[in-house]
Amino acid sequence: MPHSKLPLLAYDLQSFAAQFTPDNQGRYQLLIDKFSALLPEISSSLYEKLEPDDRHRFLMWFVKRWANIDSVSQTELTEYMAVIYRVKSEQCPEIVLNDKTYKLMDLGIQGYKAKLATYNWMLGIHDFYYDQYQHGQFRVHPGDVIIDAGAFVGDTPILFDRVTDGDCTIHAFEVLDENISLFKFNLELNNIKSNVIINRVALGATSGTHAYVKAHALQGATSIFGDSSGEAIEVITIDDYVDSQAISKVNLIKMDIEGAERLALQGALKTIKRFRPRLAICVYHLWDDVFEIPKLIAATGVEYKFAFKWVQLLNGWEAVLLATPAEA
Repeated sequence: MPHSKLPLLAYDLQSFAAQFTPDNQGRYQLLIDKFSALLPEISSSLYEKLEPDDRHRFLMWFVKRWANIDSVSQTELTEYMAVIYRVKSEQCPEIVLNDKTYKLMDLGIQGYKAKLATYNWMLGIHDFYYDQYQHGQFRVHPGDVIIDAGAFVGDTPILFDRVTDGDCTIHAFEVLDENISLFKFNLELNNIKSNVIINRVALGATSGTHAYVKAHALQGATSIFGDSSGEAIEVITIDDYVDSQAISKVNLIKMDIEGAERLALQGALKTIKRFRPRLAICVYHLWDDVFEIPKLIAATGVEYKFAFKWVQLLNGWEAVLLATPAEA
């Protein structure tokens, strides 16, 4: 049993760390020093709400992402690297769009009847092969109205469309022009037309302001935390967007917006209170996401059951908090 003076997360981390090498023990101690003041809250607001298997996965991710300590089994890592190699080895034809050259992926190798025009660096395995936005009882359902914050080149809208056999409505948000050009091309390519609404605005805590696009060598990591030299883009809250579009239900909110998740959640509190949607929120961008994001979800007053999925084993990226209303 946990020591009465230790929160469960701290106790489990302590037990988990017993396997670490001396070098890793040093990194682990730096991790504990950084997070010590937050561990009780992270434990009670997130960790203790997870099932045991997800708790163990959370520990593995936590020490990888914030201390660069590997605890994934060699078997799992070998299988993961084999998937990367297989997808990288696929011969993808080139396509030219707006005078730029991209690759055209056939997603059949990852289990989906679809094609994706995208950047050469992208593999798509976390969305498609590892299905990072579905886990256990957390599913995307036919008939869902989805807010997709960080829709990139249309990969997640294509995923959601295929999972529901086209029976969903997706309000997609993306800030980079080049991504949106690919997004529109991919919708046409996959015969997805009427059920996806593309919005080139940033999501934030307050409408009517502007953010500045911060470019990145990997276009998927483009953020709204640039300085005034970046392109200015309008900011809207999810609450105001839902009202302006007279949206009558929201079933799922997915967010992967490079550290802006907490701002977007602040602007979605009314929508979450009203519609009690499922939430799929990335919690790996900022070191205190695992503290701030559960706190914001709790502020809605909606009781949620949590699950946790982590699929990017090399860096600790692609960690998603999955929340389902308790009565669902």
